[in-house]
Amino acid sequence: MYRTRKQLPKYCKHKASNQAYVRIGSKMYYLGKYGSDASRREYDRIIAEFVANGRQPFSDADEILVEALIARFLVYAEKEIKYSPAANWRICKILRLLNDLYGKQPVSAFTPSALKVLRQHFVDSKFARNTVNNYVGIVKQVFYWGCEEEIVPAEVGAALRMVKHLQAGRTSAVDYDAIEPVADDIVEKTLPHLQPTIRDMVKVQRLISGRAPMVT
Repeated sequence: MYRTRKQLPKYCKHKASNQAYVRIGSKMYYLGKYGSDASRREYDRIIAEFVANGRQPFSDADEILVEALIARFLVYAEKEIKYSPAANWRICKILRLLNDLYGKQPVSAFTPSALKVLRQHFVDSKFARNTVNNYVGIVKQVFYWGCEEEIVPAEVGAALRMVKHLQAGRTSAVDYDAIEPVADDIVEKTLPHLQPTIRDMVKVQRLISGRAPMVT
């Protein structure tokens, strides 16, 4: 049967993030928490624009995907920031999850709601609250850099800036107890069992009130 009218794109659920989305052409537009009134309103708005556009996909061919933003940032970071191996490993781990959830989406689809979904993944992974805030800050940094390079719309960076840090006692993210310094008598008993180089390092750290290296 010949159809004279195209069917409207459906309101769908992204199972991994519990986000609602609508696919128009080859692109997915995230709407907020699945089933929420806000996501329904956003769906209605996008569909109204889609109908007004003659039921054709929106034209934004110059907009890059999140995966491309991540790739460009990592190239920049390697040349200009030059993270330590440990920091580079941590950043790649964070951006890998960002890519898994939103890599195929246009950068404009990464809204504050999307950032909060990513943040909840960090919380669910039992990262400490300060660690979660640090990880979210790194994701923001990637998008701010994209705004500076004019490959991410400025309004995207401005919106992400509104996502506040998790506050102590007001989130399910854990706050681990601070690590107390090792008692001097324990250090003295340990020193004879350390290799000479490690033993000297521990002594220097004690003199300057620094954290002793981890010995495995």
